[in-house]
Amino acid sequence: MVCEKEQLDEAEPGKSSATSTGPDRLSPQERLEASPAGQWVVRAFLAVTVTALIVFNFPGSGIRSLALPFVERYINATGLTQGWNVFAPDPPGFTSEVVARIEYLDGTSVRWQPPRGGDLVGEYRTYHWAVGSGRLQGEGWRSLREPFARWLARIHSEGGRRPVRVELISRIRPNLPPGTDAPSPPWKESTVFTLDLRSDGGR
Repeated sequence: MVCEKEQLDEAEPGKSSATSTGPDRLSPQERLEASPAGQWVVRAFLAVTVTALIVFNFPGSGIRSLALPFVERYINATGLTQGWNVFAPDPPGFTSEVVARIEYLDGTSVRWQPPRGGDLVGEYRTYHWAVGSGRLQGEGWRSLREPFARWLARIHSEGGRRPVRVELISRIRPNLPPGTDAPSPPWKESTVFTLDLRSDGGR
């Protein structure tokens, strides 16, 4: 019995233990952070991100105006957009969103609205929908409207129902001053994009 135990305890030459923590057992992130090239990538990412945030939050100046077209693309792509005008003395004067009307081949239709979270932490989960609505409403981001409408058509194709038309509708209403007891003004709606799936064969 003792001999058998000693044989089991001896490591065979050229074989590593099953509990090895060598490079072959590291996660992709750990391998990246452990390599010299990976460390340079992480440092470069942090340097670019911090620089972009500083420039993006500069007061109006010649440097900011020159760099903003490049910085803004990076900030938007990474989701680091910061809108400090939600605070006094110049909060937004209106609320806006994009909704959609999806028509089916059988003549019925449904109305899609951006998801809304609860009062406690819901805003943190659904804020990106508010940002997305702003993009879809802006003329500078018109190229996003068709892909978004096609995505809505895909997710509403369940159960054998076939969407044939998708309308993206912009909704805007003014914000009342804080402490006002009056009911909120009605929404003003306008169609910003229409996708007719019958004309393109339902691509």
